[in-house]
Amino acid sequence: MYAVVAYADEEPIGWCNFGPKADFLRLARSRMAQNSEQADAWAVTYLFVIRKWRARGVGHRLLDGATREVFRRGATVLEGFPVRQRKPGRMPDAFAWTGVTPMFEAAGWQCCPVPEGARPIYHMDLAKP
Repeated sequence: MYAVVAYADEEPIGWCNFGPKADFLRLARSRMAQNSEQADAWAVTYLFVIRKWRARGVGHRLLDGATREVFRRGATVLEGFPVRQRKPGRMPDAFAWTGVTPMFEAAGWQCCPVPEGARPIYHMDLAKP
């Protein structure tokens, strides 16, 4: 497992956890996360920014840094499991620890087909044009 960390004045203000899907045992067993046809897919599993730094682009930069690092390490597919915001505005921290869909969409990730009402699975596929 790996992480990128954002700092402000030498204080950590956010982090993004990622790694090969096979390294996350619960994720590997989860039916919710079984979208990739590639056994060697990587996943973003946790994305957190402390409250006073939110809505300033820190999460976007963390997701971008994690994405670049994953592909630098040779992966070709990266998956994320953000939550959909049901109402405009902020959502409780307990529900947004994997990121939110607008952040992934702004970064160019694509939503995979999932059954109605199911949690979205987003992917970034370097192998496809």
